[in-house]
Amino acid sequence: MKIGQEETTKLIAAALSISEFTAKQYVKQALQKLNAQNRAYAVAILFRKGIIS
Repeated sequence: MKIGQEETTKLIAAALSISEFTAKQYVKQALQKLNAQNRAYAVAILFRKGIIS
């Protein structure tokens, strides 16, 4: 199954019981705080900082 950005946003929204718009805004804010251009880069940053493994 191919998971695109919109589908991932849907999964985030469903998991948090929030709207897709709100989930998209949260992701956008997190990317800005990490100074990451995209989700993949954000994951790399978090991995390097030891926040995720």
